[in-house]
Amino acid sequence: MGAYMISKEQRAANLEKARATAKANREARRAAEAAIEQQAEVAVILTSDSPPPLEELISDERIAQIYAKAKLDHLKKQREQKEKEIYQEAMLELDREAGMIPPETEMEEWLAQEAEIYITLPALRQPNGREVPRDPILIDGKPFHHGRSYKVPLAQALYLSDVMSRMRQHVAQVDGRHKNYYNEQTGQMVYMGGTARGGVPGLSFDALHKRPN
Repeated sequence: MGAYMISKEQRAANLEKARATAKANREARRAAEAAIEQQAEVAVILTSDSPPPLEELISDERIAQIYAKAKLDHLKKQREQKEKEIYQEAMLELDREAGMIPPETEMEEWLAQEAEIYITLPALRQPNGREVPRDPILIDGKPFHHGRSYKVPLAQALYLSDVMSRMRQHVAQVDGRHKNYYNEQTGQMVYMGGTARGGVPGLSFDALHKRPN
């Protein structure tokens, strides 16, 4: 009877199988050793009068793994949020191009945009010539102080601009000047991204969206 011969491919397959079996045995042995070690640690904790602090039960390596996973999950959350925002913007743009957004909705979105406004309040004078302290404008309990800039919805910026204009007209009349005197001196425009002061104030769409030359 001739010697049993195996092909080169069979020999390679047997070698690969042997390697896989050896690897599986090593992993099983390490898992068994870890389980025995864990059981021993649990036994020590259960029989100890003063269990070790919680931080001693978690290795530095495990803590690093937890932080790495948290960072990965956080980045994934940020990416999903950004993708959602991009998708919503794309859908809104497509709806706008298709004429599917009602005019009133367009106006609401426009007025909800962020704008920056600089507060300039007139000063009343006492008979002795001293200025009366400028009281801030209050909206829903929030003060808007003279000489400061605020980022607010465009609708609120337009309201504040109107209030300031009326206040300047009132002070001008009290001072015996024509009602638009202080408006002309301290005029301002509100626009997306900032505030411009100087010149006659304007509240037109163009004035709100264009920086002065």
